[in-house]
Amino acid sequence: QDRIQAERGEVEDLLKREIFERRKTERTLRENETRMQDILDNVAGWVWEVDAKGVCTYSSAHVEQLFGYPPEEILGRDVFPLLHPETAEESRSAFFARAAEGGEIKDLVSPARHRDGRKVWLLTNGLPLFDERGKCRGYRGVDKDITALKTVEEELAVSRATYERHSREYQTILDGIPDNLTVLDPHFRILWANQAVLRRAGCTLEEAVGKRCYE
Repeated sequence: QDRIQAERGEVEDLLKREIFERRKTERTLRENETRMQDILDNVAGWVWEVDAKGVCTYSSAHVEQLFGYPPEEILGRDVFPLLHPETAEESRSAFFARAAEGGEIKDLVSPARHRDGRKVWLLTNGLPLFDERGKCRGYRGVDKDITALKTVEEELAVSRATYERHSREYQTILDGIPDNLTVLDPHFRILWANQAVLRRAGCTLEEAVGKRCYE
C-alpha cells in the first residue's frame, strides 16, 4: 500500500512538473510572438535608388544606422558589397535577372554586413524605374532592418523545438503508466489523458479533449 501511494505521489509530481513546463514554454512563446509583432510595427527603413548596374544614385540618411556608412559614402557605389559575402553574388545575379524582366522586388529577405562586421538582416521591397523606351533603368525601394525579428524567430524555433521534445518525453513516460491519468479543467472537461484512459475509452486523445470525464 505504501509503495502504491509513493508511486502515485511520484506520478502526481511528474504531472505537475510537466504542466508547469508546458505553461512556462507557452508563456515564452506568447511573449516572443508579441515581441515579433512589436518589431514589425516599428521598423524603420532605408530609402534608396540604384541604376541598372546596381550603383546607388540616391540614399536616405537611415543608411548610416543600417550599415554604418553615411549617405555620401554610398552614393555612386556598387551596393552589392554591402550584402553578406555568403549571398552577395547570388543577390547580384537575382537583381540583374529581375531587372531584365522589369519585375518588382517584393519581401526579399537577405543578410547584409554592417561596417563593423556584424550581420544585419534586411527586408527589401523595390519598384522598377523605366526610361522613355520602356527599358528598366534601375530601382527605387526601401530596406528594413529585421535583425531583431530574425533573432526572435530563431528563439521561437528553439522554444518550439524544446517544447515539442519535452512533450514527447513526458508523453512517453506517462503513457507507460498503467493507471488512469487525466488532467481536467474546473468544469471536469478533459485537457489531457494517458493511453490507459484512451484504451479503456476506445478513443484518441484528440477525440477525448474537451469532453467531460463522466461522458
